[in-house]
Amino acid sequence: YDKPVLTYVSRESSCWNRCIRNEDKLVRSLEKHFVVQVMDFSAGLSVEESVHMIMKTNILMGLHGAGLGYTVLLPPGAMLVELKGGFGH
Repeated sequence: YDKPVLTYVSRESSCWNRCIRNEDKLVRSLEKHFVVQVMDFSAGLSVEESVHMIMKTNILMGLHGAGLGYTVLLPPGAMLVELKGGFGH
């Protein structure tokens, strides 16, 4: 790829208390600067598919939560961007 690969962990399908309301706009904006992969667990993504995505990730980005546990599988030199907010406020 000619741009870094950013994997965005989506919580859109489980958006009951922690989500980014304009997630589609965020992803479109990120696509201007990165090759964006959206990791959506509600889409039936298998563990094997998830691991394959993570192994080619330069930047893992998402809201605080269990989906960021894949950090342990990131290749050397990859980064984590953890988003937090005032949940329930």
